Amino acid sequence: IDLNVHDRSSGELVAAEITYPPGLIDDWLQPGDGARFEHLALIPSYVRRIDWVVTIEDHPGSVDGAGASE
Repeated sequence: IDLNVHDRSSGELVAAEITYPPGLIDDWLQPGDGARFEHLALIPSYVRRIDWVVTIEDHPGSVDGAGASE
């Protein structure tokens, strides 16, 4: 599961992280399965507002959730 964080005003990519659900390997997840995961990204101090996108590389599907932007 990939997290890309962009500076909202410039569009600059300021952080990119990859994570997997704890205790699972992505091949074990089947369509319709759910898994919890957590991302932590260090954002440079000059960035005031962000946009973030979470994607699943090479796997069609959706990521539903909530996250902090500050």
